[in-house]
Amino acid sequence: MDGHFLLCYCAARRCSLNVEGVEFGHISGGSGVEGFFGRGDEYPHHRLLKPLGLLGFRGMTFVAKTATLEPNIGNLHVDPKDGVTVHDWQQECIHVSPTSWWNDVMLNKVGLTNPGLKALLERQLWQKRTNPFMISFMSIKPTVEERIRELREAVEMLKSYLGSFQAPVLFQENFSCPNVGVDHNEELVDEIRCSYDIIARLGVPSFAKVDALTSVYDIMEFSSHRALHGIVTSNAIKFGTVIPGVDWEKLYGFKTSPLEKVGTAGTGGGGASGAVLFSLVERQVSRLRAIGYTKCIQAGGGVRTLEHARRLKAAGADSVFIASAAILAPWSVQSLINDTNRLFSRGAP
Repeated sequence: MDGHFLLCYCAARRCSLNVEGVEFGHISGGSGVEGFFGRGDEYPHHRLLKPLGLLGFRGMTFVAKTATLEPNIGNLHVDPKDGVTVHDWQQECIHVSPTSWWNDVMLNKVGLTNPGLKALLERQLWQKRTNPFMISFMSIKPTVEERIRELREAVEMLKSYLGSFQAPVLFQENFSCPNVGVDHNEELVDEIRCSYDIIARLGVPSFAKVDALTSVYDIMEFSSHRALHGIVTSNAIKFGTVIPGVDWEKLYGFKTSPLEKVGTAGTGGGGASGAVLFSLVERQVSRLRAIGYTKCIQAGGGVRTLEHARRLKAAGADSVFIASAAILAPWSVQSLINDTNRLFSRGAP
């Protein structure tokens, strides 16, 4: 994979993510929408809906669920034999209320449950993929120094396997999961720049995954690193975060999150996603472009309709991702993918 590069061009508001002529596409799944391997059998609802023709991901770039260096228990109940297959329909670390479909909101406190990067690589399933895809990774140690060491080990491990990959891969470094107890706020810019000194060794394109509350000026600053080709925004936001214009009780129907006391992964009431994110992401993307941000932006958060995709494109996003829609309205996903691909292929909004 050494020598691959990312060429991001925008002409008449048409963007293409291209690695030596290979497209990464206009729409992708949020990290984990298709599990770790995209087989369609890791989640109960996938196993049920796909044979019935009610769930499809054709035309959407696969993004693996976020991995950590070492196995991480988190709060999700998975098969202990493989560490990835979810058997229980109702998980205490995921809250989807009866009104969630109408309000387009959900909470999770999964906490990056995964068997560790080495175990995932040893399955040899990523290596067998034939279409371009993205791997998501996060360092979760408590201090910057420990996270940097963890990332260095992960990069060296992944680099040793890249020669057996059949398809181009884009590396997403996650800096914003709210459910693992990591706080990047104080030293975010320095940590990301230091991280990309290390990630550059992979020789593959890479995005930084941030949340919609990340300062656009911080993004401008750390994005000057030559090894960083763009950002992914937004990750879930910690429930109860003080945000102008956001009324948590009105959106979710409760003042205190029902996930407050769930499990041990991270602290607080879990990560909020869906409708609470959309306007924040749209504003962040628009502000970034207004101040001269030229690198790629992959945007998502509450994308449920073609109008959502159109608004993010108009704000300046080069591509979009869908996540909560696959849980809250799975029957709409395939048509949303098809419509979004046509929208971005047309050029100007």
